[in-house]
Amino acid sequence: MGLIPHTHQIVVEQLGAGSSLSDRPVFYVPFTDTNGLWLNSIGVLTQGSSSGIDSTHKATISVKLPNPPDEPVLIASKEFSTNVSLGDFFDFGALELNDIPSGFYFTVNISQVNPAQLPAFLLVFDYSPK
Repeated sequence: MGLIPHTHQIVVEQLGAGSSLSDRPVFYVPFTDTNGLWLNSIGVLTQGSSSGIDSTHKATISVKLPNPPDEPVLIASKEFSTNVSLGDFFDFGALELNDIPSGFYFTVNISQVNPAQLPAFLLVFDYSPK
């Protein structure tokens, strides 16, 4: 029997232009009999349109695993240097770590160079239980 993939989506609100968000917990890997999960991908589904984003005024979304035994791990990030529209999906690409133990959690960080302003979005985790 193969592993059944799951999708978990977290709503992240629109921040003011140039505002940032640091280390907000967004997804906890519960203690279960599966011993964690395999993280397949992370993406963003926009819920509106951005403004003020260009090659000088960028916005970045990053996902971290802040509670490993050593140092926090940056799992993936996505930089935006052009504006986005409602319903755009962006995959974060290669993940730095995909074997996630039970009891760990993910955080999201957003940085925006004024006047860059991302819209609200869904942070999409695709994973399979171990």
